[in-house]
Amino acid sequence: MSTPDASALPAELADAGLTGRPLQISDAEQIAQIQREMELREPADLHESVEEIIEELTSPMVDLPAASLGLFDGDQLIGYTGVSAMHDDTVFKAYLVGGVRTGWTRRGIGTQLVTIAQHQAVGWRDRVAPGLPGEFGLWAESQRGSLLALAESLGFETWRYFYRMQRDLEQDVQLESPPTDFDLRPYRPEDSEGVRAARNNSFADHWGSLHSSQERWTAHMTGAEAFRPELSFVATFTETSAPDDAQPGDVAAFVMSEEFAGETAARGFRTAYVALVGTVRAARGRGLASVLLGRQLQAARQAGFRYAELSVDSDSPTGAGRIYERSGFVELDRNRALGLRFT
Repeated sequence: MSTPDASALPAELADAGLTGRPLQISDAEQIAQIQREMELREPADLHESVEEIIEELTSPMVDLPAASLGLFDGDQLIGYTGVSAMHDDTVFKAYLVGGVRTGWTRRGIGTQLVTIAQHQAVGWRDRVAPGLPGEFGLWAESQRGSLLALAESLGFETWRYFYRMQRDLEQDVQLESPPTDFDLRPYRPEDSEGVRAARNNSFADHWGSLHSSQERWTAHMTGAEAFRPELSFVATFTETSAPDDAQPGDVAAFVMSEEFAGETAARGFRTAYVALVGTVRAARGRGLASVLLGRQLQAARQAGFRYAELSVDSDSPTGAGRIYERSGFVELDRNRALGLRFT
């Protein structure tokens, strides 16, 4: 695949009088409009604010000039696609997103946009990691049947199911007693690097996980607008629990929390999203994840949040789903991670 010029559209799109160019930050409002229209067509309880979209467009995983496209009918954005990418020395992962405005669906535009995004992702891989095996990724909520059908028509397969789970915070939270040889406390700003290291250790055996760089960690977690440090907690090793490769005070387990402004505005109540829960391998089996999760739920309840939510791999190697069920979470939806490999 070669990388197409965003302004050189396929004939089917050009013949419809459409023009194309890479996305710009100024397109965020129209992207939000398209997302709201998609939610009306196929409700999946997905809501993003303009500010959250801008944060995504400026992510270090995104290259708008080289790997995005906006389709325009005059000045109106009628469809868009974008790629976010990361890689290590084994694989290049390209995640595809996009949407089409109501009134322009069922004309093959979505298929064209995904195909263009695939070409752009391959070009990106060829520039930064030539020869590395590649993967296209798409995330599809169970309610978005049109996206599932489109992806499957292009050869994407379901690689994994993820449960969306919710916990009613009007119900009491039962706190578990922590192990005496670990220290538990609220997250502090100086914990960022320690939690990143613990995240990389604890997620090394999780499906689809790559090492999180400092730049990506800051952009998507500790420096993100959605991050809620006041609802985040850590457990640290002590002299009696620290293994040979760790020091007292090193992070052994963590729970990191987020709140999304777009969701809060659309739903009319606050939801505390459990973004990450992890325990380094040397500290597994001590119940630290359950203990920290209880602290997070209690803090969110006291702060006036109505629900807590999270997404968990249905085949988590640590049995995380069972931990969440014991903490009062129930399954709401089963969503799909779809993928397609490329060379």
